[in-house]
Amino acid sequence: MNELFPPRDVQVEVEPGVIDFRWGHPAAELLPAEAFRQAIDAALGQQGVAALSYGRVGGPASLIDPLTDWLARNDDPIPAGNGIFITAGISQSLDLLCTLFSQPGEVAIVESPVYHLALKVLRDHRLDLVPVDADEQGLRPDLLADALELVRR
Repeated sequence: MNELFPPRDVQVEVEPGVIDFRWGHPAAELLPAEAFRQAIDAALGQQGVAALSYGRVGGPASLIDPLTDWLARNDDPIPAGNGIFITAGISQSLDLLCTLFSQPGEVAIVESPVYHLALKVLRDHRLDLVPVDADEQGLRPDLLADALELVRR
């Protein structure tokens, strides 16, 4: 049994030594639990219950402002106006991108294997999916040309 995730508290239990791609859970030992606890304590200390309520559509200013400051300190371009948008996660982000930048019947190249909820979002937008094998570094660029050739046909 995985001691980091008691079976009664999670969606799926993974056997030790098994890499499970079904749910997109990160490895438990990679989760920064202590850093999250400190961030939660700081947020509640500064904002009280407001930290637990729904925020602005584009994301909370308390997150956007420090991100903008960080970009400035690192000489990165700072998006103007509403150029920074905080989402609730990859599924929402992907859905927004598909809504804004794709039409049904267009092609999306996806790495294989791919996160199952990403496939659902892409299929919900009725995109034609072309898989490209991935390895430990991600999508294999050496196979991308063949996938693009299939798309051109």
